[in-house]
Amino acid sequence: MNIYFKKLINWKIHYCFISEYFINQIYIMDTQRWINEFLVALADFNSPRLCELLFSERIHETSAKKEEIARVITKILQNGSQESETSYELWTEFLTEHLMARIHKINRFKHMNEAYNRLLKIFRDDGEGFWFLPIIKKYSRFLFNEGVRSSQLDEVVNSLRKLLSACQVSQPPPESKVMGLYFALILSFKALFRLNTLQTCSSLLRLVSSEHSKLPPLRIYPKCQQVEFNYYEGRFSIYDQNIKRAEECLEFAFNHCHKDNIRNKRIILRYLVPVKVGRGKFPTEALLRKYKLQELGDILKCIKTGNIGGYASALDANQDKFIQQGIYIMMETLKILAYRNLFLKTYKILEKKQISLHYFVTAIKTSGVSEVEIEEVECILANLIFKKWIKGYISAQKKVLVLSKNDPFPKVSLIDD
Repeated sequence: MNIYFKKLINWKIHYCFISEYFINQIYIMDTQRWINEFLVALADFNSPRLCELLFSERIHETSAKKEEIARVITKILQNGSQESETSYELWTEFLTEHLMARIHKINRFKHMNEAYNRLLKIFRDDGEGFWFLPIIKKYSRFLFNEGVRSSQLDEVVNSLRKLLSACQVSQPPPESKVMGLYFALILSFKALFRLNTLQTCSSLLRLVSSEHSKLPPLRIYPKCQQVEFNYYEGRFSIYDQNIKRAEECLEFAFNHCHKDNIRNKRIILRYLVPVKVGRGKFPTEALLRKYKLQELGDILKCIKTGNIGGYASALDANQDKFIQQGIYIMMETLKILAYRNLFLKTYKILEKKQISLHYFVTAIKTSGVSEVEIEEVECILANLIFKKWIKGYISAQKKVLVLSKNDPFPKVSLIDD
């Protein structure tokens, strides 16, 4: 057991003496009572009551300065104990900073972040800190929300790194601080996505995906954390252009998300549908209707039929919504699949293995695009050949696409990345 908690148990023995001390103070009773009840709950290892006191109980405002609050807390902790003042230093600092954050609105995030870092030190040094994990999680969420409100999420990310470090130094699961690891990773991902600094996510993923990692597998963690972690890894994999991995992660998240949680399943599908379409797997209309994703229906129909003009119109009509949802770039990248399907229709009509590029120019114009150059068509075809969506080569001199005799337009869904 951590020395800090041993001292608090010793403190509880002298509860009556402390209560008498309260009566003689000039500070507001509500604040004093809060401190007293917090320390009693702490000595009892009562996580639910501690969370209630930290975040639900209202504390009356006071004009007391930080130094005055710290002095009162130190005296309360030291009464009835022969320990030195430094023995209670971390608890004094934590409670002082937390009360400053709760009582005073000025610099609330700064005080809360300072309190959180003191709490992490106590958590890290406690060899049996598993019981303390609910408090750490609750405080982490409140710090995240305050970081959003005050536009200081970058500082939240820095503090969460310390939580990640603390969770790795622990006894084996299940009653272990390491059970907080994926919670910390998920909250870090959430902050990084809000900050749009996704390049940092790769180092977080290496923490758990490295073959040398000695950390426990994701499957032993709660199902909700498995779903959320896969959701964020899937979204990062889209950014990292690892579409196959993105599909695996997002599909896991969707399939394991609770069947009644329609809202979360719809959020996952916003990313999963474009990813699967990019791999040639189109959703059913029934699925889009069930999860109210009809805005994807029109644009996906245009992609499937090779309607380039209709695709462009549908993309423009939903541009603001797609940008807000963070899927606009993904939807834009699907244009190449619409070209592939249009060229497939052209091939089926002509029934030739050698097709002049001018036919493709005509097909694109017929599809609703007013201006297109043959060089642009050549570039599109080269990209499709590179992706293995068309088997053949371009005769640059003759401006002809020479198709393979064997399955020149293979199914996109069967092509391995």
